[in-house]
Amino acid sequence: MGDKPDKEPGAWDACTWSGARRDALELGARLSFREKILWLEDGARLALAFKAAREQRRTNPPDPPP
Repeated sequence: MGDKPDKEPGAWDACTWSGARRDALELGARLSFREKILWLEDGARLALAFKAAREQRRTNPPDPPP
Protein backbone atom coordinates (compact mmCIF):
# COMPACT_ATOMS: atom_id res chain seq x y z
CA MET A 1 0.00 0.00 0.00
CA GLY A 2 2.57 2.57 1.07
CA ASP A 3 4.98 1.90 -1.77
CA LYS A 4 2.58 2.99 -4.55
CA PRO A 5 3.20 6.61 -5.69
CA ASP A 6 0.39 9.13 -5.25
CA LYS A 7 0.16 9.53 -9.00
CA GLU A 8 1.54 7.73 -12.00
CA PRO A 9 4.43 9.38 -13.89
CA GLY A 10 3.05 11.27 -16.87
CA ALA A 11 -0.45 11.34 -15.43
CA TRP A 12 -2.93 13.28 -17.52
CA ASP A 13 -3.85 15.63 -14.68
CA ALA A 14 -0.41 17.22 -15.10
CA CYS A 15 -1.37 18.20 -18.68
CA THR A 16 -3.45 21.16 -17.56
CA TRP A 17 -2.42 24.66 -16.48
CA SER A 18 -3.24 23.91 -12.85
CA GLY A 19 -1.59 20.48 -13.00
CA ALA A 20 1.60 21.90 -14.52
CA ARG A 21 1.67 24.65 -11.88
CA ARG A 22 1.16 22.09 -9.09
CA ASP A 23 3.93 19.86 -10.46
CA ALA A 24 6.33 22.82 -10.70
CA LEU A 25 5.57 23.79 -7.09
CA GLU A 26 6.03 20.20 -5.92
CA LEU A 27 9.36 19.97 -7.74
CA GLY A 28 10.52 23.20 -6.12
CA ALA A 29 9.55 21.88 -2.70
CA ARG A 30 11.44 18.60 -3.23
CA LEU A 31 14.71 20.00 -4.63
CA SER A 32 17.56 21.13 -2.45
CA PHE A 33 19.07 24.58 -2.99
CA ARG A 34 22.00 23.02 -4.89
CA GLU A 35 19.63 21.06 -7.15
CA LYS A 36 17.63 24.23 -7.85
CA ILE A 37 20.80 26.07 -8.90
CA LEU A 38 21.80 23.17 -11.18
CA TRP A 39 18.28 23.13 -12.65
CA LEU A 40 18.49 26.87 -13.37
CA GLU A 41 21.95 26.49 -14.94
CA ASP A 42 20.65 23.71 -17.20
CA GLY A 43 17.76 25.94 -18.25
CA ALA A 44 20.14 28.80 -19.02
CA ARG A 45 22.33 26.49 -21.15
CA LEU A 46 19.25 25.30 -23.03
CA ALA A 47 18.10 28.88 -23.64
CA LEU A 48 21.56 29.78 -25.01
CA ALA A 49 21.52 26.73 -27.29
CA PHE A 50 18.09 27.75 -28.66
CA LYS A 51 19.33 31.30 -29.20
CA ALA A 52 22.44 30.09 -31.04
CA ALA A 53 20.35 27.79 -33.25
CA ARG A 54 17.94 30.63 -34.03
CA GLU A 55 20.81 32.97 -34.95
CA GLN A 56 22.44 30.29 -37.10
CA ARG A 57 19.17 29.78 -39.02
CA ARG A 58 18.90 33.54 -39.48
CA THR A 59 22.44 33.83 -40.96
CA ASN A 60 22.38 30.50 -42.86
CA PRO A 61 18.78 29.74 -43.86
CA PRO A 62 18.19 26.14 -44.94
CA ASP A 63 17.82 25.32 -48.63
CA PRO A 64 14.21 25.10 -49.79
CA PRO A 65 12.92 21.58 -50.42
CA PRO A 66 13.06 20.40 -54.05
